[in-house]
Amino acid sequence: VDFIAIGWHEVNRLHPSMGNVANKVLALAKNNIVMLNGYFPKKIEKIIVAYNSKDNSRYGLILAKRLSKNTGAKLHILRVIKPNAEEEKKQKIISELEQIITDDKTQLIS
Repeated sequence: VDFIAIGWHEVNRLHPSMGNVANKVLALAKNNIVMLNGYFPKKIEKIIVAYNSKDNSRYGLILAKRLSKNTGAKLHILRVIKPNAEEEKKQKIISELEQIITDDKTQLIS
């Protein structure tokens, strides 16, 4: 298995255990895991992805783009930039995000 998607919908969300099956999968998995907490809504209208250029956020963006394409949901990319960051660094980040945006369903939030 290259990729595992797992979820749970416990009533008590503060409970420290997700259940025997989920715990075993998490403990033994050697590959990428996506965990969903709760239920998928009947209709997805907006997806927001926190993005920081690192591998995990890139993977998240790939998944979000696919989910957006399959559901018709609008995709937003969120990147936090420190207000006191140098202007050159801000522009580099903005340029990278603009390159990522390839269709009109993606909106840049910074």
